[in-house]
Amino acid sequence: MASKLGQMQAQLLRLDALGERLAESTGIKTRDLSFKEIPGQGGARNNVLSEDLTVDEFDQKLQELSNLLDERADKLGALDSLLRYGRVTKFVLPSEMPVETDWYSSGFGYRIDPFTGKKAFHEGVDFAAEIGTPIKAAAGGVVIYSDRHPEYGNMIEIDHGDDLVSRYAHASKLVVARGEVVLQGQKIGEVGNTGRSTGAHLHFEIRDKDKPQNPSKFLKKSS
Repeated sequence: MASKLGQMQAQLLRLDALGERLAESTGIKTRDLSFKEIPGQGGARNNVLSEDLTVDEFDQKLQELSNLLDERADKLGALDSLLRYGRVTKFVLPSEMPVETDWYSSGFGYRIDPFTGKKAFHEGVDFAAEIGTPIKAAAGGVVIYSDRHPEYGNMIEIDHGDDLVSRYAHASKLVVARGEVVLQGQKIGEVGNTGRSTGAHLHFEIRDKDKPQNPSKFLKKSS
């Protein structure tokens, strides 16, 4: 029984630590959900059917409680894994602004092409910025292209998983190589005026299964 009691105490300590981490992850205030205090209990004294537990009954209760602790630990562990996955997923969605600016010089969709003067579909957004301005990864992922492109100039593409790719074009400098793993907000290049471009800017695209998506649906505007 002493051995079982020691095991249960160890299980409780582990559950306390896991519970506090889960509370912090979900934003629950620890003072509202304390794992180190015994829950309050009470009630009127009742001497009816009040008997001492036998040794066998006490041993059985210990075993039942130990089994419940194991079950709760498994469920809390699974919940912890799901929350961790949710936090990771957030960082692989291209939501961070690739340059520090508040406006587009050209939006997503149909526009007048600055070279031909004809109506054409613009598959991304353009951010006007000075040459040399840092270009940052909108999300974490793997660099699948970092080279010169005949139209996009110096270009980088980052694979974020699930066929979601972000593209950064017309750079003056590339500072990451193909196959490199990058983190959200990491510098990957510098703004330039290379390729089919009329002036210094960053052309930014988000492609899902190679189909262009409106980046404004993903990006969080800088304040």
